[in-house]
Amino acid sequence: MHVRILRLLILSALVYCCTTNNVFGETLSGDEKVDLVWESLKDRKQVLPDEITLAHLIDLALQNNSSTRQAWQDQRIALFEKRQSMGSYLPTVSVSGNFSRDKIKDSIRTHDRNQMSYGPKVNAEYLVFDFGKRFFSYKETAEMFTSLDLQYKQVVQDVMLQVEENYYNFYGVQAALKAAGSDLDNAKTLYDAAQKRFDAGVVAKIDVIQAKSSYENSRYLLENAKGELQTAKANIAEVIGVPADADLNIVTPLDETLPVSIQKEDVSSLIEQAIINRHDIASMRASVISKKAALNAATANLFPSISIGGEWQKNWYQYYSEEKHREHDNEYSGAVTVNWDIFDGFANLNARGQAKEEFKKEKEILLALELSASKEVWIKYHNYETAVKKLEYSQSSFEASSDLYRLVLEGYENGIKSMLDLTSAQATLQTAKSSLVSSKKDLFIAIKDLSHAIGSISVENDI
Repeated sequence: MHVRILRLLILSALVYCCTTNNVFGETLSGDEKVDLVWESLKDRKQVLPDEITLAHLIDLALQNNSSTRQAWQDQRIALFEKRQSMGSYLPTVSVSGNFSRDKIKDSIRTHDRNQMSYGPKVNAEYLVFDFGKRFFSYKETAEMFTSLDLQYKQVVQDVMLQVEENYYNFYGVQAALKAAGSDLDNAKTLYDAAQKRFDAGVVAKIDVIQAKSSYENSRYLLENAKGELQTAKANIAEVIGVPADADLNIVTPLDETLPVSIQKEDVSSLIEQAIINRHDIASMRASVISKKAALNAATANLFPSISIGGEWQKNWYQYYSEEKHREHDNEYSGAVTVNWDIFDGFANLNARGQAKEEFKKEKEILLALELSASKEVWIKYHNYETAVKKLEYSQSSFEASSDLYRLVLEGYENGIKSMLDLTSAQATLQTAKSSLVSSKKDLFIAIKDLSHAIGSISVENDI
């Protein structure tokens, strides 16, 4: 018997393990384990458009990003909790049935009983008054649902910002790669020219060595830019929820007009706008109201509640070995019930104290979040202004460096300038190109950061 029970337990464990694996989407095929969740993720790259713009990336991220999915599920959970609390305004109705068989053999035969009874029973109860506990409990869940719904909207904006930042970072790296390719062509031209002039006996060997050094450095920078481009592409793949090896043909705004003409407002008005518009702050406000409702519900729990109820039961009887016919009866009852925990070990009183402290804490969290938002708007606004100035200066620097390089090149060809002067001018031009590309990328990101900080999709339409 014990052996049979042990075998049964082992078989049950094996069935459970197999069932668990199937639940998580894992199947065994030979010696390989296949993750069906990962396989479905890899299939997403098959539906990517041929040319992917920023709008496409945002659309893909909002569909696939795990953060938006999790926030949506949290919102749905809160919605069902809200609906549960609404049920307290409705009566509770329960239905039951009974079946009994009684057989009694008494020492006095006249007291013997042998009968069967059965029938349904319906009970209904409704809460009439509870000093507002029902209302505040519902308000708590309703405000929590509002809070999580706003959190979901904030997550949507956060994901959009992640996409935009990664997109413009990819743009910057791609532009840097193009600039590195142009620099390599220039360095190769100089190297070839120096080699020819050396072969002609016009310049010394040191010119060739310097030109080669500049050429090799340009090759290094080009390869480094290629690696950074792949990293930037992998970051985009992650945020839009596709594997890193997905074929992403991303179209970047190489000729897009830079947002440098935004109307300036007093930064204090932007801070006020952020306090009003930001979903994360609005979510915390709803959470504060929810905690206040929880405090009121805990206070109401210190007082009695009044309910009314009624009950109906019908019974049929069957008698055995007795001179009685089959009979039935109906039972009715009604009641007014008052419930009041006069003493519960101070549980309700301490629960109210806990709710009060949680309410105070939530207000402090809201205050800290509003202060953080004001700081963020201040920083992002001035980052934007700085980015505009940096772009202006980098453009001037690039133009000056280009002119310098052209003049030094002419001087070198005429024997006036040395190779050292030429390589120095080339390095200056490379630095200016890099600064120009970086300042363009920084300005794109700065405008998106400021938009996000004030709780807007597009800051150009707001300031």
